[in-house]
Order: sequence, then structure tokens, then C-alpha cells
Amino acid sequence: MANENSDGSARTARVVEAAGTTTATPATAAGSASGTTTGSAGSDSTTDKAKAAASDAKSAVKDQALGLKDKALGSAKTAAADGKAKAVETVGGISKAIEASAAQLDENVGKSYGDLARSAASTIDGFASTLDGKDVEELLDDAKAFIRNSPAIAIGLAAAAGFAASRVIKSGLDLDDNI
Repeated sequence: MANENSDGSARTARVVEAAGTTTATPATAAGSASGTTTGSAGSDSTTDKAKAAASDAKSAVKDQALGLKDKALGSAKTAAADGKAKAVETVGGISKAIEASAAQLDENVGKSYGDLARSAASTIDGFASTLDGKDVEELLDDAKAFIRNSPAIAIGLAAAAGFAASRVIKSGLDLDDNI
């Protein structure tokens, strides 16, 4: 029986040593009447080491999360800047197309309609210039302010954009059916 306790103590000591802690091991039958003793210093040391390991793991996970957040924000900002550049190019192209059609409107319908087209082209060109001159974050702030000030108009614009998108998608699907 004493041999079994000795083997158990030796096994426990090897496990504790492998874990890198120095806590007290269960006493052998000769060492204690109750069969086990634990040292408070060893217990505190193990607890402190466990707390330190948990703290290190927590900070490592936090650092990784912050790194991923920064990477995602960078990607989003790059995508937003690319989208803004494409929008400016598209709006500028619309303005030029309307300006080009103004001369035809003068001839076919009348000068007043041509002037309306030129005015619309000028307004659209001004919008493109404003869009080009602002940073993406400024545009987001402007959009938030617009939504706060005019929620009904914002909802109407969102509904109109959704309707237009659904019509474009539906027309694209209809074209696929004809092929």
C-alpha cells in the first residue's frame, strides 16, 4: 500500500513538473495522517501563473482582433474610395451625354428644352465636382445628416432605388429567357 502511494506521488510530481509548476504533491502515507497536504505558496504560484497565462492569451486575442479590424477598415476604405471614383466618372459621363443632347433638343424640340438640358447637365456636373472634392468619410457624414434631417425623403429614395434595381435585374432575367 505504501508503494502505491509512493507511485501515485511520483506520478503527480511528474505531471506537475511537466506543467511547469511547483505545487506541493500529495504526501505519502508516512508524511501525513490525512494523506494530503498542499502548500499555500505553491497554490498561489499556480493560480498566479494561470492568471498570467489567461491574461496573456486575452491580450493576444485582443491584439489579433484589433489587427483584423484595422485590416477590414482599410479594405472598406479602399473599396469606398474606388466606388466613389467610379461614381464620379459615371456622373460626369451622364453630364456630358446630357450636354451633347442639348444641341439636338434645340433643333428638334426647341431652344427652351435645350436650355433645360444644359441646366441639368450643369447641375449634374456640379454634383460630380462636389462628390470628387469630398473624402469618403465626409460623404458618409453628409448622408447621415441628410437621413436625420429628411427621413421620409431618404426612405422614398431607398424605395425608388430598390424598385429600379429590381427592374434592372428583372429585365436582365427576361433577356436570359429569350436566348
